[in-house]
Amino acid sequence: MAQSWTSVTVGAVISVWRSALQSTLDTVRSRWSGASDPTDNVAYQENVNTTTKMVRMRNAANSAHNDAYPVGYNVSRADNAILIGTLSATGDYHFPPCDQPINVVSVDLISDATTAHTSGNEFTFQLRNMTAGNNLFSAAPGTFTTVGGVGGGNLTADTARTLTPNQNSTGIAARSVLELQITKTGAPANITRLTAIMHVERQGI
Repeated sequence: MAQSWTSVTVGAVISVWRSALQSTLDTVRSRWSGASDPTDNVAYQENVNTTTKMVRMRNAANSAHNDAYPVGYNVSRADNAILIGTLSATGDYHFPPCDQPINVVSVDLISDATTAHTSGNEFTFQLRNMTAGNNLFSAAPGTFTTVGGVGGGNLTADTARTLTPNQNSTGIAARSVLELQITKTGAPANITRLTAIMHVERQGI
């Protein structure tokens, strides 16, 4: 990381020139990276802020730095939502496929009512890659059952219940079909206005 831009006066000795050139080249090579924004600026200058993990650009008036894009510029987040509605039975629900390779970050379940399901009387969830033929949860969490590293448990009204894949969630091929498989066990009360939101990272091609 470097943010030094050294000016050298005419007549300086060669060692001073060499040092100035080296520090300046290091700055260019690291794209002005540092824990804060540089202080030696020109309009439209880019820098990498290692604290905020953002590539930033100086504005046209050379008066402020603005966020341009995340450091991982080839990775962008996307959200795919399914409005399931009232859940009363076993069912399978497809998320819209993505036209780029993806990593699945998590799935949020949101209902407008709190559930009070019990052992043997719940809905369980599995996220399956139908294209690759594998599951993203090592075991199915539910509205009562909690799976280590994945999550689960009863839903709280208007609060996201996050389920985190613990296998087969990275490097998923473009246009893969991902299915949320919901299984009703016993006689749990219906879940009203259920929405499932899958959060993904789209990878560069």
